[in-house]
Formats: sequence, structure tokens, C-alpha cells
Amino acid sequence: EVTREKFVELTRDLLDRTSFTARQTLQAAGLEWKDLDHVLMVGGSTRMPMVIEALRDLSGKTPDASVSADEAVAHGAALRAGLLLAKRDGKQEPFKIRNVNSHSLGVLGIEPATGRPRNAVLIPKNTPLPVTKRGRFKTKEHDQRNVAVQVIEGGDASGNNSTPIGKCVIRDLPPGLSAGTPIEVAFTYSENGRLNVKARMPDLDIEASLSIERASGLTDSALQEWDKKRRAI
Repeated sequence: EVTREKFVELTRDLLDRTSFTARQTLQAAGLEWKDLDHVLMVGGSTRMPMVIEALRDLSGKTPDASVSADEAVAHGAALRAGLLLAKRDGKQEPFKIRNVNSHSLGVLGIEPATGRPRNAVLIPKNTPLPVTKRGRFKTKEHDQRNVAVQVIEGGDASGNNSTPIGKCVIRDLPPGLSAGTPIEVAFTYSENGRLNVKARMPDLDIEASLSIERASGLTDSALQEWDKKRRAI
């Protein structure tokens, strides 16, 4: 048997994380609590009194539980579908959704002065989409035959805790190429989650490109496997 007081004590770190995330999200959006009309409860855990009380204390507002916590994501998907249908039919959209990237996107390079890894962020997190950003880099060594642009997501200034998500490679460079030859890198991030990377060496007029699908969810094969298990139950 677990009392409510004991349960609150055991899960206090999760509640603190929720409060921190709420404050951080609001700050990243450039808003204050007074700018919000509703604090809408989403997800089954928001039925817990401790969560409701914490958000009430944090926001100064009574949390809105008018939408089923378990169905809120489905409601959001339906609203999104309505926007797409209105756009297809040439109707005026009743409201706007601004998509942003949840993590920074950059290139993991080497800092010449220290020889240490460096995260060159091209698209900071919370950047409105779609967006195109460019960066300029240089080859590291004399007679370098290939250039690998390592694309990473998140991480600190040194690239620690980042996630490699792709590599764009320019191969078969001409022999004798000088160190410090410029490389231009462009990131184009679309609302549909597709990141297009282009690496170009203007002095040589050669380039390479890479397309990374950032869509979340199950793959087709995983969906088929899930459906097979569902039918077997």
C-alpha cells in the first residue's frame, strides 16, 4: 500500500522536471504566463492532483481539463488535418500552426586552434520552419581527398551528447589540394521533417547532397509487424 504523500515523495523529481520543461518552453517561445489563454492538460499523468497543483502554482491559472487527456493528441491531429484540407480546397485557414525544430542542427567539425571537436550550429532549436541556413568551413589537411560533413542534432558546443543523423561526403578531390580550401554547407529544413544538406566547394565547382527524413513514428515494416501481432491476439 502506498499513500498519496509517499507517492508524491517518490515522484517529486519527475514533477520538478515537468515544471522545468514548462518554464524552459515558455522562455524559448519568448512568452510569459500572462500571454497564455489556457494551460491545457494532455496525457494521462495530468489526472494526478500533484501535477494539476504544480501547474496551477507555476502559471497562476486553473489548468484546463475540458479535453480528454487521452484524446488530446487525436484532437490536435484532427485540427491539423482540417488545416490541410482547407488549404487544399482554397479556403481560409481558421488558425495558424507554427512548426519549429525541437533540437539544434549543426556540423561537427574540428577547431583549428585547439584541434578539438566543435559543434557549428546552423539551425538553432526552436527556429520556425521552413528555413535555410548556410555555413562556411575549410579543409583540414593538405592533399585531402575527401570531405565528410558530419550532420548532428543537439549537443553542447563541443558536440558532446549530440546525435549523428547523417553524413554528406564529397569524394575524389584533386591531388595536391591546399589545406584551408573553402567548403560551403547549406541546410534546408522543411515543415514535413525533411532535412536537405548540400556541401559545395566553390573553388572546384563540385558538390554533394544528402536528404534526411526526420519524420517520427514506425517504419512500414514495423507497422506490418505490429499489425501481425495485433491479429494474433
